[in-house]
Amino acid sequence: MGRFFILSLVVAILCLAAFRFLVPGLTAVETLPFDLRFGGYDLTSTQDYLRDLDARGQTGAYLTFYRWIDTVFPVAVFGVVASAIWGLWWRPAPAIAVLGILVSAGYVVADYVENASVAALLRTGADGVTADAVLIASSATQGKWVALLAAAMLAVLGLLVTLVRGRD
Repeated sequence: MGRFFILSLVVAILCLAAFRFLVPGLTAVETLPFDLRFGGYDLTSTQDYLRDLDARGQTGAYLTFYRWIDTVFPVAVFGVVASAIWGLWWRPAPAIAVLGILVSAGYVVADYVENASVAALLRTGADGVTADAVLIASSATQGKWVALLAAAMLAVLGLLVTLVRGRD
């Protein structure tokens, strides 16, 4: 794991702090940001959220500062999870290590598709969004979380395997 893991972890923590403290208006909205909706979202909830953001003057922040942070964050998370998977699985099961890296990369791809789709929703506005555009963004959000959960489970399983093997 080493230096890459530590660097990625530090960057991920800094991004989380920036999300929380430097962009507080986005977390002050009544509903969760699109990124945090594990179960996705529909046209009505999307329109409501977009109207709420617009009323609070937060659409610009979502499209600039928040989006910049959310471009770095997935890569940092990839670094944490992928380096953990690699370090824990490479010796006992290289195929699982490679699979874990691919699943982790899938998380980044889904997150970037989500980011681009959400940016399109924000630019279009509440009255212009379509159900198809929302479905694409929502599916990317759900896919991101599925991939991240799968990768995290591989990392935890790798840690358990390492601990059990260490006892033998």
